[in-house]
Amino acid sequence: MPNTIRIAAVDDHPLVRGGLERALHRVKDIKLIAVGKNAADACRIAEEDKPDVMLLDITMPGDGIEAARSIVAGGSPTKIIMLTGSDDDGDVAAALAAGAKGYVVKGSETAELLDAVRAVHVNRPYITAEVAARVLVQTVHAPVPSAAIIEDGRLNDREEEILEHVARGMTNREIADQLNLSVPSVKGRIARIIRKMEVRNRTEAIVARLKR
Repeated sequence: MPNTIRIAAVDDHPLVRGGLERALHRVKDIKLIAVGKNAADACRIAEEDKPDVMLLDITMPGDGIEAARSIVAGGSPTKIIMLTGSDDDGDVAAALAAGAKGYVVKGSETAELLDAVRAVHVNRPYITAEVAARVLVQTVHAPVPSAAIIEDGRLNDREEEILEHVARGMTNREIADQLNLSVPSVKGRIARIIRKMEVRNRTEAIVARLKR
């Protein structure tokens, strides 16, 4: 099938690898082509099998983040998703800094993992929503470089405030009520935030902010 996404999974727990194989068995557009259990396996698979997307555990022997860094630094076209039991903010930041395009916490629904694979395959970042929201709430007001933001280079104070409410999972109506704005005004401001950050949607705005 020409449009099949070829993926690899590297995790030192056989139950995880087996679970992935079973979960993907009937998925038509995603095919598991290789598995491994440590960082050395990950680097070898990236070089020899060249999967489109690789799922890496953080805590496997040899360190998943180091494996991701090595694969990305070597110029591999394989895109990395960290599939891990850790929702630690530091691990999220380290994974993104190493070049991972996605971060999914083990225990997520299979549908979310499939969404992550499909998104990362077309070069769209993906982070488990609750992790992205929590980290953004902690960092949204920190001064950061804004190379990805156009025009004057920064969100204004009201846009920062709205982005923080978005990160907390609030709807447009809830944000409007909280900030004493109209719903159309909130929608317009969110659209402007998305344009400034050169992303496609709310989730990508959260991810882009985390990566800067």
